[in-house]
Amino acid sequence: MSALLRLRLQDEPRVFWIDAICINQEDIAERNRQVSMVREVYMKAQQLYIWLGAGDTHSTSAVELMRRLAEAQRTLIETGVYNPCKAKPEQWHAFSKFLQRGWWERMWVIQELAFAEKGATLFLCGTHQFRVEDIRDACEWCNQLIIHIEGNRELKLIMEDVLNGVKRVLVLCEMTNNTKPEKVIEGLWRQWLLAKLADTRDKKATDPRDRMFALYGFLHSEGQPVAVADYSKNVGTVFHEFALDYIISCKCLDVLSEAEEPALRAFGTKVPSWVPNWSVKTDRTPLLRMNSSLGAHRKEDHASGPIEPVIFSLNDHVLLIDGVCFDKVEIVSAPLSQECILQVRRSEDDPCVLLDLWHDVVCYHDPYPTYAPVIEAFYKTLICGREEADKHAVNFVAFWKSIQAPGVDLPNFCINTPEIVSLLCRRSAGAHLLAQMHDMCATGNSLASLKIDDILSQSPRAVSPARPALFQNQIPASNRMADTVSSAIGGKGRRRTLSAHLRYASDRRFRDLVVASATNRVLFTTTNGYIGMGVKGTSAGDIIAVLSGAKTPLILRKTELTDRRYLDKKPPRSPLTNLKNYTVVASVVGEAYVHGIMNGEAVRNGVSDRIALV
Repeated sequence: MSALLRLRLQDEPRVFWIDAICINQEDIAERNRQVSMVREVYMKAQQLYIWLGAGDTHSTSAVELMRRLAEAQRTLIETGVYNPCKAKPEQWHAFSKFLQRGWWERMWVIQELAFAEKGATLFLCGTHQFRVEDIRDACEWCNQLIIHIEGNRELKLIMEDVLNGVKRVLVLCEMTNNTKPEKVIEGLWRQWLLAKLADTRDKKATDPRDRMFALYGFLHSEGQPVAVADYSKNVGTVFHEFALDYIISCKCLDVLSEAEEPALRAFGTKVPSWVPNWSVKTDRTPLLRMNSSLGAHRKEDHASGPIEPVIFSLNDHVLLIDGVCFDKVEIVSAPLSQECILQVRRSEDDPCVLLDLWHDVVCYHDPYPTYAPVIEAFYKTLICGREEADKHAVNFVAFWKSIQAPGVDLPNFCINTPEIVSLLCRRSAGAHLLAQMHDMCATGNSLASLKIDDILSQSPRAVSPARPALFQNQIPASNRMADTVSSAIGGKGRRRTLSAHLRYASDRRFRDLVVASATNRVLFTTTNGYIGMGVKGTSAGDIIAVLSGAKTPLILRKTELTDRRYLDKKPPRSPLTNLKNYTVVASVVGEAYVHGIMNGEAVRNGVSDRIALV
């Protein structure tokens, strides 16, 4: 009502189309028809008014600051001159509240902004009004501010809420700037829709089906829609049909990386475990979006390598896939939180989850199955193998040093000096050092007596022991990392300790990567000695599988195929669809990073298992 009072004219009538009023939400046929017309309605509107709500004690200050920020951004673009645009904490707080208004979080607003005529959109907030360019430019200026507050901890804390709102607005503006996505034009609309379903998972929709239907307006080819909303279908059916269509049509299992952890699944047994529920907001970023190399087009960079996908569907509920049941989960950590990642051990009694995981679990997996140093496998797993992980070796050493106080006597050949970490990361000295460390632990001697310079001078460029056939064609990751570490600390051949160069490293950079990568995941080890990072809900005994068409390994849980939905309709008489011929029938737990099998290593000898996912 407040919006209508704000928009009415005193001397003449005005005609408005308001979706909440003009669409009968109880009539499914009308709803289907009207929703398919929303795109056209916005494209033909003379003026689009967006009502953000009535004014309050914060709105005047927020709009004033927004206009100053927008002007500063335009000046920066036109002249290259950066205007600090200083504001009081209470003004930033008001701007933060402004960006938290409900409209910014709604799913349907994407079409509103995208299809309205350029210049025809006007935002209203109480008595204030502004255009989309004002809020966009203001948020772009704030995004630049991240660079300038990097060393100012107090300002960074104040700006945390503001930057969260800024990110939400910029993502919205980016989506609405392109009403004809290239992927849709090229016929890759399924890939585009999957990406946008992931990007908008934090949006709010009264009806969960609108998470998909609100994006259908973008799916037009040669003027015709390629997907049509149908409110006669329940939410599980809508999500299920798209997931199945994507997998079968694209011969790709990217959809499975979007599946939420088991505890968050709301569909129960009505929908297969491999169908994501996009109405549930997850608290982690899928590996394919976190690490762009995993989503690359080069099949050699995928866990399933260059093998051709073999995927069939049985009764629309069971996926029949070729793959490899590679290993089993043995030990699982508690879910990693930001708080536990940031813990520092200042005495022997202080808790420190990462140190405990290393000393109690990970360090015993030596030698690592791929013959890489286990410390390398550990640190790359903490950041889920992000691009250029080797370049973060020095930052890892700085981080590792920062979470334990000097002189703390920790058991089991603790790596409490950066020199030892450096040596473990170098093929030339790692074996010699480990041998000496084991001998000293066995005789009860202190590790402090290790003479680093002597080990460096005595150890030639070591040749690794015989490697299993699985890894014979693989360039040792530790050699690559040795070159990176050597370069970072002064170049190849320079016998200098890493501690002398820690001033060039940043423990904060690595810590931020761990927080972004490992938060709300679990670290696990496998029966064969691998280290990995999985979703919450991973349990001992779960299967680590690499499936054809999957870019990452998947964690599966063996189950019994007893549901009548899978049995009522008899499959064709074919070896491919006879479940008795399948190695395992399992439900999907989630994606995983497993160090050493992310680039096709597990399928070098082909696929040997047939797996049924329910």
